[in-house]
Amino acid sequence: MRKFISCTVALLVAAGAARAQSWRIGVAGGVALGTPASGYSEVTGGSPGGWGAGLAFGYRDDQYLALRIDAGFGALGGADYCVGGLGCAYIGTADYAIGGASASALWHPIGDQHTVSPYLIAGIGWYAVRGSTTLPVTEQASSSTLGTPGYSAGIGVSFSRFFVQGEFMQIAQAPVAPYWSKRQSLYSVPVTVGYWF
Repeated sequence: MRKFISCTVALLVAAGAARAQSWRIGVAGGVALGTPASGYSEVTGGSPGGWGAGLAFGYRDDQYLALRIDAGFGALGGADYCVGGLGCAYIGTADYAIGGASASALWHPIGDQHTVSPYLIAGIGWYAVRGSTTLPVTEQASSSTLGTPGYSAGIGVSFSRFFVQGEFMQIAQAPVAPYWSKRQSLYSVPVTVGYWF
C-alpha cells in the first residue's frame, strides 16, 4: 500500500511538471498603426496602417515565465513621401510588406493560473521588409527588399485560451521610398488577438 501511494504521488508530481513545462501552438492576427520609413526628402503624412497574421509557439516554464516564438506576415501602407524639397514637386505613397520570426519572453506578474492574467512581453526578431511604390515622372513600379533585425515590447492579457496584446515595434533598417538608397527605422503599433489550441 505504501509503495502504491508513493508511485501515485510520483506520477502526480511528474504530470504537474509536464503541465508546467510544455509547448503549445496558436494562431494570431490583428491590425497595426505605423509610420513606415518613407520620405526621400521629407515625410508629408498620410495615414499608414496595416494588418498581420501568423502562428505562435509557446513554451510555459512556470506560472510566471514563458517563451513565445512568432512567425508571420503583415503589411503597412499609405505613408506619403515628398520629392523635390519644400516645394513637394511630387507626392507618392509607399507600402511595406513584412515577413519574419521573433522570440519573446513573457512575464505574468500574478501568474497565469488565473482566469484573466495580464502579462508583459518583449522580444527580438529578424524580418524581410519589402517596400514598393510608383516612381515619379515615369510612373514605373519600384520596390526593394532587405533583411533586418527588429525589436518589440508591450503588454497583454490572457483569458482561457485567448490572448490580446498591444506592442510597440521597431524594425531597424527599412528601405526608404522612392529610390531605396536610404535606410530608416520603421515603427508600428500592432494590436493582436490570438488563440491557443
